[in-house]
Amino acid sequence: MANVVDGAYTLRAVATNTAGKTAQATRAVTVQKVIPPPPPPPPPYVVRNVSITPAVSFGTTPIQIAGEVVTNPGGELVPTAALRMILRVQGFERRLSLVSDAAGRFTYNFIPQANDAGTYEVRLVHPEDAAHASRPAHGNFTINRLGVNYAQYKLNAIRGFASSAVLQVTASAGTGATGVRWQAVPADQPSGSLPPGITLDAGTPIDIAAGTTVPTSIKLSGSASAGATGTVILKLFANESGATPRAELRLDYQLHEARPGITPEPTALEIGVQQTKTASGKLTLTNKGYSPAQGVRVQLLTREGGAPPAWASLASGADIGAIDIGQSTAIQVNARPGTDVADGYHQLQLKITADNDAGGSVPVTIAVARDGQGGVRFKLVDIYTNTLDAQGKPIEGLQNARITLQNEALTGDIRSASSNASGIAEFTAIPPGNYRWRASAPNHQDASGRITVSAGLTASERVFLDYQVVSIEFSVTETTIKDVYNITLEATYQTQVPAPVVLLEPMSINLPALQQGEEFTGELTLSNYGLVRADEVKFALPQSDENFKYEFFGNLPTQLAAKSRVSIPYRITSLNALKKGLKVNTQPVNVLEQLGAGYQPSAQIQGAIRQFLSSGDGSAMAQGTPVATMKEAAKAASCSSYQTQACVAYEYDCAAGDVRKGSTCSSISRVTGSACSGSGSAGAVGTSYCGTHNNWCGNGGGWGGAGWGGGAPMPLVPTCVPSCPDCSAGIGPAGG
Repeated sequence: MANVVDGAYTLRAVATNTAGKTAQATRAVTVQKVIPPPPPPPPPYVVRNVSITPAVSFGTTPIQIAGEVVTNPGGELVPTAALRMILRVQGFERRLSLVSDAAGRFTYNFIPQANDAGTYEVRLVHPEDAAHASRPAHGNFTINRLGVNYAQYKLNAIRGFASSAVLQVTASAGTGATGVRWQAVPADQPSGSLPPGITLDAGTPIDIAAGTTVPTSIKLSGSASAGATGTVILKLFANESGATPRAELRLDYQLHEARPGITPEPTALEIGVQQTKTASGKLTLTNKGYSPAQGVRVQLLTREGGAPPAWASLASGADIGAIDIGQSTAIQVNARPGTDVADGYHQLQLKITADNDAGGSVPVTIAVARDGQGGVRFKLVDIYTNTLDAQGKPIEGLQNARITLQNEALTGDIRSASSNASGIAEFTAIPPGNYRWRASAPNHQDASGRITVSAGLTASERVFLDYQVVSIEFSVTETTIKDVYNITLEATYQTQVPAPVVLLEPMSINLPALQQGEEFTGELTLSNYGLVRADEVKFALPQSDENFKYEFFGNLPTQLAAKSRVSIPYRITSLNALKKGLKVNTQPVNVLEQLGAGYQPSAQIQGAIRQFLSSGDGSAMAQGTPVATMKEAAKAASCSSYQTQACVAYEYDCAAGDVRKGSTCSSISRVTGSACSGSGSAGAVGTSYCGTHNNWCGNGGGWGGAGWGGGAPMPLVPTCVPSCPDCSAGIGPAGG
């Protein structure tokens, strides 16, 4: 009803049913006009004459934003006036504080970070101006980037043929790029010109739309006169940037002849056997060459080329046939010596030939022993192996590492040894059989495995122990809001180490109470505090689930140089209010495990957080966490809680030649008991827990009382089945 005058009214409703009976009802109402609030007062000063140069940057040029602050109204210059600069890109706002100079003018240089990209709206307002979004922006600028998934590429090429290096080029948000092309400029090469005998074909220029990725191919051909190895420096150009390169690639090539390469693994075969017993040894032949191997044959002979003893035989067929490029075939040698065979080492060989390959031989040693004793020799290495010590001498291995060996059949047979200055730990005169081993050292992560001891032989095992460059603790803290608790993570890390030290910070994001549709924004910072570059950087970021929508902005790096960092803005939007119970978005954990980095401390502490939220098990919490707070937080978690994480996986090369994996995570959670009418009930502290992927099992304490890496030693033989038929009832995956 429109145009109703203010006052008291009586409303009467009359209804007639199908039988013709009438009913009525009345109600007294009061009508009063709603007076809208007055508009906010205009700010005391505003900005004018704003200039933004350049309008387009390719990521290397700073953006200069300048202007004047004047009174409103009046137009007089205002010295030392506080301003807020709001940069809006892809719906995300970044807020910066500025102050005008003594003349009432300001200048700000926005230096693009590695992942800044897109078109930015620029607003400069009074710090208390809440209506700025309703007014036009003062201007905008665009950062157009071209990113390449490799900064250094190793190409194995076949001499006389064109071999391709395929690189993915991504255009950031913005306007895209046209005429994108690779060029090898002679002046950029290490020798001042292209290597002799090398021909490059970078293909035709391509156009890349904003926000898309396109593969590019660089074909390299080496003539007969070209050197076996070399390096070519290429730069990426586009029409919009003219002579300014957009990316650089170091292409390291190695030329190979087009012939097969039959490679045995291992390169020597050792078999230990007792008299009247049977033992076997296996090796694998792989064609690692550049053409199929034809007519491959294998023979078991003495070292002099004669027939082998009757008690040693080739179990697999002698005629292998063809082995295609990259294919493998298994070879097995059996030994069954009688009582007439003397103790000692019997030297044989496997002779390998092919129609189009010279082949070679693999030494075979069969140790025959009546008493059946054997041994194990461990070589312990870490990130410091092959680096120089304080005296400038190479470090040969990891000293004072402890190896524990347990017989699988006789579990009471447990032996221990420590590694020497060369990283060697050796066990001698032990019964043959299968053994489990565990290696540990101060400030290192444990490693474990299984090895077979054969009679008369000393088995060898090389063990890499990951150095604990980061130690992580988590705890719960009370907030000023009743029944709401924060998950808090703290990291202690080293910086002067020959490895990446990568952290995603803040390490814990505690979500506030959000209404449906309400947003929560912030920034994650990915930093490498170490001395070594992190390669193959991959992100395991949470995807939207039934409770929250996740958005991450900017270009995500594929490498992270030593002592560098990038910022990743995020926005989390509430889709539905949290219900009773625990909701876990496990999608990032799935991705991290697929990348092979789920065993790292940062990922494991995320599992400990989930364990606490689901069962109340606080055994992994930092020492000093109040027990009362832990119990109350467990009650709140059993009432209503949510958890996921944002993670990053990476790889790096060690001086010892090993390629190691690492990961870092930031926890995202909400723990509140306000959704329950009662006090709730906490799970029993110390109960065993089986996670979403059944990766941890035990009775508490396995995580360490003061962060990952401490606690009771893990048993050599598993004490629980690693596959749990029914995990904790409170967990319900919320995505992924």
